[in-house]
Amino acid sequence: MKKSRKPPVRRDQDSGNLDLVLTGKNNVSANGTESEHLLLTVTNGPPYGDPNPVYNATVNFFVDGFSAPHEGVTINPPQGSTDGQGQITASVTSTASGSFGISATAEGGTAPYIIPLSFSNGVTATFQGNGGDAPPADAPPLDIALGGAHILVVSEGTVLACGANNYSQLGIGLGGPNAAVNFMKIETDLDGNSWPPNGEDVVSVAAGNNHSLALLGDGTLWSWGNTIDGATGGGNNYSRPAPGQINGINVLGSGWTDWPPNGAIVTQICARIRGSLALLSDGTVWTWGDGNANWSPKLVLGPGTSLPSAVSIACGSFHNLAVLSDGSVAAWGDNTYGELGLGNTDNNYGSPVLIPGLANVKVVAAGSYHSIALLSDGTFKLWGWNGKGGLGTGDNTQRNSPTDPAGSWAAPGAEVFGFGNSTAVLLSNGHCYVTGSNASGQLGLGDNQDRNSFERMGASSLELSDIITLGTGCAGISQAALVGKPFTSGDALCTWGDNTSGQLGLGNTQNQNYPTRTQADITFPPPEFSSPINGEIYSDFVPVTGTGVPGATVTVMQNGHGYATIPVDDTGTWAAPGCAPPASKTTYYMSATQSDLHSGSVPTNIQFGIWPRS
Repeated sequence: MKKSRKPPVRRDQDSGNLDLVLTGKNNVSANGTESEHLLLTVTNGPPYGDPNPVYNATVNFFVDGFSAPHEGVTINPPQGSTDGQGQITASVTSTASGSFGISATAEGGTAPYIIPLSFSNGVTATFQGNGGDAPPADAPPLDIALGGAHILVVSEGTVLACGANNYSQLGIGLGGPNAAVNFMKIETDLDGNSWPPNGEDVVSVAAGNNHSLALLGDGTLWSWGNTIDGATGGGNNYSRPAPGQINGINVLGSGWTDWPPNGAIVTQICARIRGSLALLSDGTVWTWGDGNANWSPKLVLGPGTSLPSAVSIACGSFHNLAVLSDGSVAAWGDNTYGELGLGNTDNNYGSPVLIPGLANVKVVAAGSYHSIALLSDGTFKLWGWNGKGGLGTGDNTQRNSPTDPAGSWAAPGAEVFGFGNSTAVLLSNGHCYVTGSNASGQLGLGDNQDRNSFERMGASSLELSDIITLGTGCAGISQAALVGKPFTSGDALCTWGDNTSGQLGLGNTQNQNYPTRTQADITFPPPEFSSPINGEIYSDFVPVTGTGVPGATVTVMQNGHGYATIPVDDTGTWAAPGCAPPASKTTYYMSATQSDLHSGSVPTNIQFGIWPRS
């Protein structure tokens, strides 16, 4: 899926001007046949005004994001028009056992607006869509990037990083651990200054095999990690153990030139295995990396080239995709497996080429050696390598041209994600369908069997009924998702798949084949230490105390081992057993996390010493 500097909107918010209001019983469950009537009112109240009914608006009903009927559920009629009061009634009949979700779109001169209607056993409620409510201006962006063995998460405008750090791809500076099994916050740049600078927020991240990118709200681009192939775009191959800005290009014979040019800013980013791609606000696309001294951005597409402006980009391991302003798609790079969609496997197209017959494309995504295009009608096409079933075609046959997945898909408002040799489709109701390689459990289905057709994740799990966003990355054989919690505030970060470098942030290196909640529940604050003080040297008994969220539980680790688990009292303080002086001078590494029934925090880490009096 595209990487944009515009913060993504929560799935229960929209800035459009159509509002859908459901009245009546919000419950459909069955162990036989049960029918339920839905009365839907469509209004067009301006986002901050009184709503007015919309008549003759076209409404389409869907089950789990699919055109009905699906999974034993029938909606009649599946499409209709609102009456003079702006209302439409539909009958839902279920022959399936269990719960499911309904979505509806309303069209009345604006783009379709999708609103999830959640149905669950034994729950009766009235649901009112808030399509007329704009998201808060300061809504934190949500984004996840999957590297070869590291994961980046945008959290409250900053970046949390976890996993392998052998090339400084975590961005936590020189002297950091070779790998981190818990998420760590990037706090300083290459020069030791506070990062992000000037109160700016990080809005998007991308990750290659051993390098990382971050896009800030002001349109500036930063990078860190492996510089050998030029993937960090700094104009040289000097090490970048912490974020450094990409703000110039080294032009042969002309020296250093400011970049982006002509007042443009970066709007989207993505990463190849050893290279990077950026889309600017003027519609141009720039590339760098992959060796051959390509250490700074080079213009490849858009104004100033033979092709028009681009509006969306994506990267595979060694290939690139760009949606153009007319809805067509240009592709270039490696084509060994037909991943360029040109109907052949001719290798290495050095310049962008239009994909024949592909039109009305909204966004593109890419895995290692396959590609995905989401069309304006909610359908999508896939092509490229299919040895592990990543195309979802029901077989493992390579496709050199865009093709349809198996089954009937019509999913307005869906998002598509490529990661490694796998593909995910996230529907507007938060349900996620996956296909492809699963050797490390990266599909999150509870096993390690590959799939060659799409299968829904967590069909019986409430926790997975509201996925907000997923990770993307051509190198990724792990996965992460930000999951909404319907009955609590905040969101949970869940991870699964390969964990050999601790990139799942679970405090260990064990692979997971089902989404597991991390300690980096990114809206829950970490606890603080009152004692010991970070960096201090003590000579006698040291109390271990701190502050936290009243009612939460604090877990303290010392030198990688469990030390204490204690509650936070009503005053927001906690106390663990103190540290007695050892027999000789000793340095201690201590961390503390806190959690409640629904949330957990990233750790707070300190280092101190106890040097007994001689």
